[in-house]
Amino acid sequence: MNRYQYADRTAFQILDGLAVVVATRKRMVHRFDDISTDLWRFLEPGRTVEELVEYLVSEYDVEPETAQRDMTEFVEELHREGLLQVVS
Repeated sequence: MNRYQYADRTAFQILDGLAVVVATRKRMVHRFDDISTDLWRFLEPGRTVEELVEYLVSEYDVEPETAQRDMTEFVEELHREGLLQVVS
């Protein structure tokens, strides 16, 4: 299982309760909604997709299958954008 954490040279700040994340290598700014901000904060120490799924199911009214699909897409997108890196 891959463990993901914030990528090196990724900066973020919480403004009005929402994350604004900057991928400095790509010079792109991403603004997250409230659920994405919550998940972003949860990712900080490094998490697996499975841990994100468990967290999403426990905190929100979502079915495990939907959470699995959504978290896989979420992590893959953040990784593609250079916001997350895989760690061992």
